[in-house]
Amino acid sequence: MKIHYLATSNVPSRTANSLQIIKMCDSISKLGHEITLIVPNLISPDISLKKYYDLNNNFKLIKVGGIKKFVEGINNVLIPIRLIIQSIILKCDLIITRNSLISLILIILRKKHILEIHDDLKVSGSLISKNI
Repeated sequence: MKIHYLATSNVPSRTANSLQIIKMCDSISKLGHEITLIVPNLISPDISLKKYYDLNNNFKLIKVGGIKKFVEGINNVLIPIRLIIQSIILKCDLIITRNSLISLILIILRKKHILEIHDDLKVSGSLISKNI
C-alpha cells in the first residue's frame, strides 16, 4: 500500500511529536508498505534521518515550500494545504496525519485518511477545535 504521512513537524528534530512520526513511518515501512513523510521545509540539521533517528527501514522524506524557521500565522493554513497538494500530485492509497485542519480538508476532498489524535480536540488549539 502506498501511504503518505502529512505532518507540520520539523524533521529532523528531537521533539516528541517528530520522534513519534518518524518511528511510525519506520514501523509502517517495516510492514512492507511504501511510506512517504511529507513535511514543511523548516530549518533543521542537514543529517541522514537513518543516522539521526537510528532507523531500521527506509522511507521517503519530502520537504515542501520555501525554507521557514517555524510555522505561524497564515502558514498554519497555507502549509497544510501545500502538504495536501503534494500528496495529491504524488498519489497514494491512504494518508495519515496528526493535523486536524489537514483531516478536515481531506474529508471535504473525500480522501481516505486516518487522523491520529493524541489530545482532546478541545485542547488542541486548532481552528477546528474552536467551535467544539
